[in-house]
Amino acid sequence: MKLNKNETFVLIIGGSIFLLLSYLLQSYVSQTHPFCDIDSSAYLRNGFLWYKYGSFSPLNAPQPLPIYALGYPLFIGLCYKILGPSSVFIIWVQILLAIIVGIFLFFITRRLFESNIAIITYGLWSINFGFLIFSHFILAEMILIFFLAVFFTLFSAFLISGKPLALGFSGLVLGVSVLMKVAAFYFPFMLMILLFFTSKQNWQLWFKRIIIFIIPFALPLLAFMIHNKIVFNQFKLTYIDSFNLCAFFYSQVLAYDHGTNWGIEIEQLAKQYKTEGQHFDGIKQQFWRDFFSRPHTFIFMWLRNVFKICAGLYSTNLKILTNNNIHGRELSYFNMHGNIWQKATAYIAACTPYRWVKIVAWLEVVWSIIRYILCCLGLLFLWHIKRYWLSLFFLAYIFYFSFMIACDGTARYRFFFEFVLIILAALGIQVVINWLVSKQTTSFKRTV
Repeated sequence: MKLNKNETFVLIIGGSIFLLLSYLLQSYVSQTHPFCDIDSSAYLRNGFLWYKYGSFSPLNAPQPLPIYALGYPLFIGLCYKILGPSSVFIIWVQILLAIIVGIFLFFITRRLFESNIAIITYGLWSINFGFLIFSHFILAEMILIFFLAVFFTLFSAFLISGKPLALGFSGLVLGVSVLMKVAAFYFPFMLMILLFFTSKQNWQLWFKRIIIFIIPFALPLLAFMIHNKIVFNQFKLTYIDSFNLCAFFYSQVLAYDHGTNWGIEIEQLAKQYKTEGQHFDGIKQQFWRDFFSRPHTFIFMWLRNVFKICAGLYSTNLKILTNNNIHGRELSYFNMHGNIWQKATAYIAACTPYRWVKIVAWLEVVWSIIRYILCCLGLLFLWHIKRYWLSLFFLAYIFYFSFMIACDGTARYRFFFEFVLIILAALGIQVVINWLVSKQTTSFKRTV
């Protein structure tokens, strides 16, 4: 679709702002393990193995199947081979991916709605804390969001046009995203429900669309499982989902029950996990036994994690990026002391020597409140203009990535649907602009 002069100008300015902010941010990145969070060392290790030996389990140093999916380590290995073994190169490739996602958001919003909303969307993306911060971490989040944004673009195109090609390619891209991080692995089950209703309850058409979507979705997963069978002698993609539920989430429940903290409980489970190996059947049995004996505790902890996903601040990750001597658990609101206001203030402003980080955190709090109001307006606007299937797709996407994968409560999980919130907020801003313009016009007519 051809760009006019205003749109071209906006794309150049927005991209330049994002690059400038990225450059300024890099000058504050901690020199102790730069660009790293708690998961980064595992990704770097496996990425270096592939770069050096062309395999994740070389013959001279056999490795067990990693707990994480291997798509992101493969990405790291490719960056090393093409650009050289430097973390800085990985970061700049991720910044490039973030810019491409921003351009995707512009074009899909323009196609779904209009140019003004696309410009607002791109403007919000260019100063978005999530994209700025996570493009600077050696974590799977940025490349995952790239594939999720492409999927979102293709599936939205299918909802508009009904073309099978868009549906098939959306399934393929979603399958590739699972190789980066298994977050979207169960999302097709939710999409099947949406496909049923968009097929006007025609069973034959519904079945045909499921086949068109599921086969491309399964192909990259099957290919990587075959790879794992050859390399690790295990025909599986990963076991991170079981580990997250029965160890990571379970340790939070145990910490709540025992009045301890997550670190103590996960350490105990980790010892048991090492004894039992990758199957960790004893932990699973203990998990389900405790779940059925007191489900209310598990439900409460899960809902608390959902709240943390929705209300958490990216600024906590910014604090880690600029000061690698602190860890995410130290920054949790629930680990702070005092009354509600004191805990909230400490969560927002503590654990950073930089005044500008504190200012950014307070700005994020204010914007988060405004943004959720705008998102609600955006959803109401979608419903008002009778884009029912599109609004249901937006809601299904947000619900899945905020509720269905809440084994941990962190703003990192909200980043999975951040670009959807950006689009909805842009719609909300346009609603406000339209209201102000109509009010001005009405006032002018009355005056005349």
